[in-house]
Amino acid sequence: MKNVTPTFRSRWLILGTLLLVLAALAGGHAFAQNSEGRQYFPKTGHWVTGPFLEKYLSVPNPAELFGDPITDAFQDELYGFTVQYFEKVRFEYHPEAAPDIQVQISRLGSYIHQPNQPLPVTFNRSGCKFYPNVSPGFYICFDFLTFFEENGGVSQFGYPISNFESQDDWIVQYFQKARFEWHPQNQEGQWVVVSDLGSQYFHILNENPRRLSPSTQYSIPAQAPVDIKVRAFVTRPILPLSGLQTLNVIVQDQANSPVENAEVSFILRIPGMEDRPLEMNPTNSRGISRIQFPIQMDKPAIIEILVTTRYDTFERQTRTSFQVWW
Repeated sequence: MKNVTPTFRSRWLILGTLLLVLAALAGGHAFAQNSEGRQYFPKTGHWVTGPFLEKYLSVPNPAELFGDPITDAFQDELYGFTVQYFEKVRFEYHPEAAPDIQVQISRLGSYIHQPNQPLPVTFNRSGCKFYPNVSPGFYICFDFLTFFEENGGVSQFGYPISNFESQDDWIVQYFQKARFEWHPQNQEGQWVVVSDLGSQYFHILNENPRRLSPSTQYSIPAQAPVDIKVRAFVTRPILPLSGLQTLNVIVQDQANSPVENAEVSFILRIPGMEDRPLEMNPTNSRGISRIQFPIQMDKPAIIEILVTTRYDTFERQTRTSFQVWW
């Protein structure tokens, strides 16, 4: 029997089969991502975008630490910042913070924890570490300590706020931002599981259940901006001593989508004169606000325009200028 060399087509069929198998093995955490910084999670039917997506992908095992999104991002009416719920956590966006900590993990462990009877565990120096940061101080021990230290420690989970407890038929331990569960029936290396506190807190707060409704991969829902960007430019970079100038302001969100109804104002800075504050119309459905104003000068000058834009809790500034000439 002669040897048969696989054809080019058969090689692609084999490769395609392998890809399908790998996709099946990936399970519910398969996702689709496009070039606009958006990622879709088919298991729950929600998108993660912009800074929230950067935070999600900042760890090597986001499904294990965060779970899948159970809502899209939305504006929290009580506190005014943008949030997004995941199975295990809730993200908050704080634009006033330094860039590396603008996306923060809510302290769901602290919000949810009710003190229970601690388990009688003998703490020892070889397998435990004491954290005095939250009174009266608590130990993290054994596999919980290993998991804690290998997955971001305090920055990821916060400080411990309990010792070992028995809850929901599991050995658990609460942290400011999470709860660990001990699952000895799992495979080795998967004994420590992060609880689904995001899902729990969503229902504790009686959030609108409609936010759990999935969207489709091909119909990206309107998202609450988690940041805004502002650009301003004039129509005529050089203007005669007397004439009309037009200022254009464009406001977009983190995904470069237009932001409607953003408030826009600007200050006209003319050399030798007091600053002139002026209001503009809110941005339209294309994220644009435009105003025309007169200029009357007796000599050449560079006129500066300082633009301020406000939308929800966001405030951003930019500037532009133009030359007045003979």
